[in-house]
Amino acid sequence: MRVNFNSRIINLLIASAALSVAFKISTLSADSFLLRRLNDLIFLTGLFFLSLFTAASLSFDLRSINKIIFEAGYKKFISIVLLLAIILTSFLSLFILDKIPHIQDEIAYLFQAKIFSIGNLYATPHKLKEFFDYEFVINNNGKWYGKYFFGFPLLLSLGVIIGYPWIINPLIGAISIFVISLIGRDLFGKETERFTPLLCLVSPFYLFMCATYLSHPSALLFSSIFILYFIKSLKSNSWKYPLFSGLALGFGFNIRPYDSLLIALPFLFYGIVSLIQKKIGIKHLFFFVLPTLFFLSLLLSYNFFLTGDAFLTPFNKYCPDDRLGFGKNIGLPYLKEYGQSFFARLVNTKNNLQHISQGLLGWPVLTSSLIFIPFFSKTRNRWDWIFLTSFLLIVFGYVLYYIDGIAFGARYYFQTLPILLILMVRGISFIDEPLKKLVHKISSISPSSANNVLPLLIFFLLLRSAVAYIPERAEEYKNRYWNIDSVLENMVKKANIHNAVVFIKSGNFKKQEAAPNYYGAGFFLNSPKLDTDIIYARDLGDEKNEELMKEFPRRKFYRFIYYNSLITDERAYTLNLKPVLYEFPKPELGQRNFFYHIP
Repeated sequence: MRVNFNSRIINLLIASAALSVAFKISTLSADSFLLRRLNDLIFLTGLFFLSLFTAASLSFDLRSINKIIFEAGYKKFISIVLLLAIILTSFLSLFILDKIPHIQDEIAYLFQAKIFSIGNLYATPHKLKEFFDYEFVINNNGKWYGKYFFGFPLLLSLGVIIGYPWIINPLIGAISIFVISLIGRDLFGKETERFTPLLCLVSPFYLFMCATYLSHPSALLFSSIFILYFIKSLKSNSWKYPLFSGLALGFGFNIRPYDSLLIALPFLFYGIVSLIQKKIGIKHLFFFVLPTLFFLSLLLSYNFFLTGDAFLTPFNKYCPDDRLGFGKNIGLPYLKEYGQSFFARLVNTKNNLQHISQGLLGWPVLTSSLIFIPFFSKTRNRWDWIFLTSFLLIVFGYVLYYIDGIAFGARYYFQTLPILLILMVRGISFIDEPLKKLVHKISSISPSSANNVLPLLIFFLLLRSAVAYIPERAEEYKNRYWNIDSVLENMVKKANIHNAVVFIKSGNFKKQEAAPNYYGAGFFLNSPKLDTDIIYARDLGDEKNEELMKEFPRRKFYRFIYYNSLITDERAYTLNLKPVLYEFPKPELGQRNFFYHIP
């Protein structure tokens, strides 16, 4: 007993020392990759010895909780998980992100969804279109529409129709969990079926992304459906599974074509091999290709109706230079990343890998190595390799793109979420026995106590995410993320303004100002028909503004200023600016040039 007590004290002292050193290193101004990884190692060492100390103090087996998870009926289990997913993501959408879009992509998606909700492919722009000019929205040849592919705006339009567009991604995210769970069951059994959905629930990357207006959650859903029914196609002679797999891939291609193709390539290659080996028949190929070609034809038709050229996407009509490849003429010309070098692309990749390693579960970066553990096990199989190849194709595929795209995490990698989480569950399972052997070598605790070390280690990692990583991200995202907030909307409501045009003083992306700029906070509130109670327009100066005022003679007119209008370099912005909203013209200043008298 004395030896056991002394061993526990030693474990606590080691844990305290390691965690103290890790905290001290994290506060240093010096920063390097090696220093951060050393800090991860010290921190994980501290948690390991803290788990040893705690395990020796517990009198019951924590793994009895597994019985509750495994013995519950699947319908009951997955229903609870999906309900929790909707609640958590909806909470983040409502109370952290203010249920509004924050980045230009989201605002463009919402604008196109509003167009779809009234039964049109495009809107008719106002003749003074420069007042409503917004990034990633095309206003050309009498057509006004978003530059992105139609898949996600079509889904988002359902939320616009019911008046709650913010709920669409939480619902899509929940359905994705269900599909991911079924993939885990079909490939690796009940353990993966149950634990992968639980990891989704505690993944900051999943939770925050599914609270946004971005297309990535819907792309994740259809990639997951494609994978699920592709797997089923190989196990069955039924025509239904390849049909559903092809439908999912085809629709997903109309959401995020590049990502969907990269994810699918290893599966498609395996499908071709299976066809050659006669494990599947021509029937499978026919029913898979048919719906894929159908959705490809829809894409070409959509291109033709909007751009006049079936092979010219709105994305490339907006900016032909915004494409894959290397060179001086790659990217958006008004961004600093235009013509980015190959070495800058590698920095982008490093940043994305760091973000997904941290954000996947909110754990230290070194824990992401768990996804590679299955490949050192005798139980590794072809699906492990196919999954890993899909992930690596996304990683290397985005070396070809000029910008890192980091917003709410490494969003370009979001479609790999089921791949990474399933491999993570397998990695955790594989280290269970080796960890117990290590515990017995360095400690004299009982077998039942050693059984608790891994669950405790996971608990402390989850606790670290809950009390540190997630609150940090919440603070980052709610604090006027990408320069967009609800200040304008709330001030207009508080002032009880109706039947008005509000001019917003803002930078303009085309002038390399405030990218993103604050006009988006008003633009996303507009109807494509410009028939809402409040219309939000760019402030183009007193003389120019008068032209728009004549177009709406029965409305009142206001000006909104966030002082310097958040016009800053490098996408930075100043905090605690005092907004000003007032009706004009001001009698004491006269009609013209009164803006310059405002402090």
